[in-house]
Amino acid sequence: MFVMCLPDICHVFARYLSYVCQIFVMCLSDICHMFTRYLSCVCQIFVMCLSDNCHIFARYLSCVCQIFVICLPDVCHVFVRCLSYVCQMFVMCFPDVCHMFARCLSYVCQIFVMCLSDICHMFAICLSCVCQIFVICLPYVCHVFARYLSYVCQIFVMCLSDVCHVFVRYLSCVCQIIVISLPDICHVFVRYLSYVCQMFVMCLSDICHMFDRCLSCVCQMFVICLPDVCHVFARCLSCVCQMFDICLPDVCHVFVRCLSCVCQMFVICLPDVCHVFARCLSCVCQMFDICLPDVCHVFVRCLSCVCQIFVVTN
Repeated sequence: MFVMCLPDICHVFARYLSYVCQIFVMCLSDICHMFTRYLSCVCQIFVMCLSDNCHIFARYLSCVCQIFVICLPDVCHVFVRCLSYVCQMFVMCFPDVCHMFARCLSYVCQIFVMCLSDICHMFAICLSCVCQIFVICLPYVCHVFARYLSYVCQIFVMCLSDVCHVFVRYLSCVCQIIVISLPDICHVFVRYLSYVCQMFVMCLSDICHMFDRCLSCVCQMFVICLPDVCHVFARCLSCVCQMFDICLPDVCHVFVRCLSCVCQMFVICLPDVCHVFARCLSCVCQMFDICLPDVCHVFVRCLSCVCQIFVVTN
């Protein structure tokens, strides 16, 4: 029934997609103007709130680090016990799970072989109809995309100064937060690394035993299911080759039309894209000049703390 109704469904869908593209082109200018105003207001609000929130976030990060250092031994102990129980439970249940999975995979392979010819035939017809829809709707879609990309470029150029200003303020505040919170973070990292090493040593025997049992069961399951899997793969390869012979002319026609429309769209949108790229490169260079001292200061502090951590852990 699906194969019989597919041409009518494709024709309706093609008409619907064409109308949607036309409506989208008509409404795009108003949407872009509204989005530009909204993005500008968001940038201004973000800049106003950023300086106050950075101090609060630094205090919050410091408190979180202290809490983490206090709770880490208990958390590690609980994690070691849980991991040990999980490993034991996994070792006990894994042979039955593998046996059940092997039986299920065998039945699935048999069902798949029985249904494969009908599925491939339906897929070939669907692919042919989709190619026809794509060829019909491609000019509208490419026109909509070209208009959309042009408006996006204009929005990006209009909002770029506000976005760069916000990013500069944000990067400066992040650098201040990192400099303030870095000693606490390094202390937490040292304690965490120490407990992780102890935990790994305690759990290593259970993990190795579990991995050994899992590998043995997986090998047995692979030996059981290999004939059915190979048979399914051979049938699938045969059906895919037949389906490829049926659908190849439509796919090639779609590819040729797509390549032609993409080239036309690229020619239409190239000036706006180049203008946006030039503005972005200019703003990035200015932003890099402004933020470079803070970034270098943070890098120096981080490098000093990493050296101290390395000395402590060794």
